[in-house]
Amino acid sequence: VDNMLLGRIKPRNVRRFVRTRKNYNEINCISTPLLFFRGLFSETFVSKHYNFSPGQIKEYLERKNLKFVENIATKQISVKVCPFCHNTKGLASNMYKLYIRGNDGAFFCHRCDSQGSWFDFQKKLGDINPSDYKPMIEPQPTLGEAQSETVNGIKAHPEQWKLGQSIENLGKLKNVKDYLVKERHIKEEVLEAYKVGSTVQNFRDKITGKWISRECVTFPWIDKNDEKLVLTRMKYRPIDVKDFRIEPAGGDWGMFGWHLVTPDMESIVISEGEIDAMSIYQATGMVTISLPNGCSSLPLPIIEKLERFKTIILWMDND
Repeated sequence: VDNMLLGRIKPRNVRRFVRTRKNYNEINCISTPLLFFRGLFSETFVSKHYNFSPGQIKEYLERKNLKFVENIATKQISVKVCPFCHNTKGLASNMYKLYIRGNDGAFFCHRCDSQGSWFDFQKKLGDINPSDYKPMIEPQPTLGEAQSETVNGIKAHPEQWKLGQSIENLGKLKNVKDYLVKERHIKEEVLEAYKVGSTVQNFRDKITGKWISRECVTFPWIDKNDEKLVLTRMKYRPIDVKDFRIEPAGGDWGMFGWHLVTPDMESIVISEGEIDAMSIYQATGMVTISLPNGCSSLPLPIIEKLERFKTIILWMDND
């Protein structure tokens, strides 16, 4: 039971163990805590800050004509007939097996093993349409870059030297620096703070299909390991065409500017792009991070990192 509560046993293994035990008391003993696996069964990420009253759940169940009883002490709701189960055949032993946690709506049925968040529950009943949400697709690299290496839990770029080299190159590739400073009006001290650099990369021309060397701005994704900066991935964006590449393949999702976040910071600004992030920081002094792939890109690892902030300001384009 302790291992289950700590999440060391996979859900399917837990269910197999429960089903193969012969003693009914043992089954009850270990099946009851399954409801309290937070997020283990959910298809939808639910923030720890998300809370609502059991009244909302009860109102929804009544609207769906699902009979239930509520434990006032634990705020747990038991539904008489699980809508996802096979026929109960009118047997009392097959009823009230669906439990819903009152404070956040997480549910689990001890009969059919249906489980998930409150959003999953509504989606299963057809009240949330999955097609309303666009899946986030990672841009595929067009060259065979090296794979990521894991260092102390962080998927690090295998070529850490590229961070320093790209920063040094910014002073050598005049066109890139002029683009950033003169055309986009980013101050040099801001470029230095965000560790922006430059390099030359080959990109395939979308019309001719030929590979062309292009001068690029480098936007690094940097994480921290005991206050040491670790390059996780690098985004390359040419200054003359609308294109980009992220390397290495298979790396963790990150955010441009994340290394500027301090442990005591309670608020953060999120922008749609890297230039926007630096522009906001330059104009307001507020630390601003950029989404990895535009306004429609919010991968789960990033949502989890944002849990710590009390205030999140979304500063997007007006389109």
